[in-house]
Order: sequence, then structure tokens, then C-alpha cells
Amino acid sequence: MIIYGSKAVHLNSSKPATGNCPNCDATGSITLNVYRRHSHVFWIPLFPMGKLGRGHCENCNTEFKPKKLGESHKQAYTRLKSDSRGPLWQWAGLAIFVAFVIAAVFASQANDKRELEYLASPQVGDIYEYKVGYGSYTTFKVVEVTADSLFIMDNLYEVNKSSGIYKIDKEENYTEPVYGVGRQDITDMHTAGDVLGINR
Repeated sequence: MIIYGSKAVHLNSSKPATGNCPNCDATGSITLNVYRRHSHVFWIPLFPMGKLGRGHCENCNTEFKPKKLGESHKQAYTRLKSDSRGPLWQWAGLAIFVAFVIAAVFASQANDKRELEYLASPQVGDIYEYKVGYGSYTTFKVVEVTADSLFIMDNLYEVNKSSGIYKIDKEENYTEPVYGVGRQDITDMHTAGDVLGINR
């Protein structure tokens, strides 16, 4: 279950010496407070959602929205709101997300580079994950490498999702016969996107 919501954090307060309470008419009793709301998931702040304010009368203990206050208090609140800066940690979730995306991009690039190296210099024992057809995925194992060919053994099993390939990548699933495939053919499969990964 995803717990999503919002929370307000207190930023600043001010107590003008002038201006009357709209409820009890006391002078200088209103404390102005500015808050900034942020959204959160599992209590991790994602990003700010704007500022809000309240006026609180210490004489009659009544709370007011800024629009319910007198003109002098409204002006004081506007200045206070403008001068109040929210904490950077309210951006933490967005920062984590951006960092995750950047890390994922770098990891993907590193993986692509590694696979190209494996493709250019295959070794005995390499496992190729590939697409057999629509909704069908399996692997083959390299058992011999020559200048222009790979000699491979197919996996006996297939899965209907690429994410499940690891379940069938077991030593006992690779059996005879061994047959040769041109290295250029394997490269063409990789270029076409049919080779999903190379594990060494």
C-alpha cells in the first residue's frame, strides 16, 4: 500500500504591534505564521506545494486565514510570506528520483559497453539471453569459439517474459546437440534487439 499525502512545515512567524483581532478587537495580539506544504510518499518529502499562512490571536485563541485579517495584518503577512524560505529537505524525494534516473542511465550505458566488449570477444561459458519470438525468451551457452563462429548449446526451456529468463538459466538445462552460428549472425541479432543480454 502506497502512503501518499501532504504535510505543512512551519517557516516563520511575526507578531505585528499594530492591527486588531477581527474577533475580539485586541490590538497587537495576532501572531502571523507561514507554512510550506510538501507532498510525501511513505513520509519521504517529494517536492514543495506552495505556502500557506494563519493568524492566531493570543487573546481569544482564534485562528484566521490571511484573507479574514485586517488590512494591516494582510500586508504584514504578504511581506512575511515573501521573506520566508522553505528548507531544502522538502525537495529530497525529487532529488533522490533524479539521482536514481542518472544512476540508471550510467548503469545502462556501462552495461551496453560491457555487452559490446563481450560480443567482440566471446568466451566459452558466455550465456546469451535472446528472444525466440513474440512472447518467448530463452538462452544459449557458448561451448567453443572460432574466428568466425560460436558453437553453442540451446537451453531446453523457454519463458514468456524476459524478466523470468534467470529462472531457466541452469547448467542442467543446456544439453546436446552443439551447433555452430556465425559470429556476424549473432552481431546482427544483437543489433536487431533480439539478444537481450550477455552474461559472463
